[in-house]
Amino acid sequence: MPSESGRSSVIPPDRDLQAALPFVETCFRGVARRMRARLVNRTGVDTPVTASSVYAQPAGAILDNPEMADAMWCPLRVERGDLRGFAVVQGQLLARLIDRLFGGGSEVSVYQPRPVTEVEIKIGARLCREVFDTIEEYWPVGSRPRILTEDGSAGASHHVLGEFPPTSPMVVCDLTFGRPDQSLGRLLIALPNSVLRDLVQKRAPAPATPAARTPRFDRLLPVTVDLTVEIARIELTYTQLEQLQIGDEIPIGTLTEARALANGQPAFVGEPGSKGSTRSFRITKKILDAGR
Repeated sequence: MPSESGRSSVIPPDRDLQAALPFVETCFRGVARRMRARLVNRTGVDTPVTASSVYAQPAGAILDNPEMADAMWCPLRVERGDLRGFAVVQGQLLARLIDRLFGGGSEVSVYQPRPVTEVEIKIGARLCREVFDTIEEYWPVGSRPRILTEDGSAGASHHVLGEFPPTSPMVVCDLTFGRPDQSLGRLLIALPNSVLRDLVQKRAPAPATPAARTPRFDRLLPVTVDLTVEIARIELTYTQLEQLQIGDEIPIGTLTEARALANGQPAFVGEPGSKGSTRSFRITKKILDAGR
């Protein structure tokens, strides 16, 4: 069946894996929504993120994919069973996200294929870590995998994965960033098939009772909203960012005013302060209609 990205989703013949795919697709749709909200908070630009397809594929098909020739690779390990997987981020996605991070606006910048830089690898590794954490959050309760990575393990070639058997069966989620007509690039997460098999074995079937047909509005509310308090915005050049070291200080002004962003949209204006032993934010003006 064609996916939103125009490529075919490969459904594994294994019945257990087929049964698990709907849960995994729901998980990655949640991951895409969360990553979109975080990107809005950090860049000030709404960047759509879509879980365009979830499919089964041998690892070798990804390792040899020419579209990933200039990508950043990040190995991962699933703690339960010491299973191995990886994420791969296209170089064009990293370059364009960094451009937006530094005020490049919503236009899709021109990209010339080239090896990823050390700075792009560091930012890409952080992006992957946030995706892994969000997968753990949205994965069905009772079978959540703990995804581990090692600092400095990401690199500009799939050789950082070590000897990865090309025939290893993987379940792949394709996250596409940007609008369909203006794609910024793709991020693939490849998890070992056994993670899905474990998911099916640990999920008990829902009881077929009349009560199950009753609408459950409590499942819709409360709706999760990312609220970020922004106390300052600083503009740095790419060179300045690259030169920052541990212990450096960045001046952020007098902190007399702050604003709160709800899913990246300005919601409140207020004053930073403290309440007891913790920092606080006192609202002085509401600028977002909750019904919007």
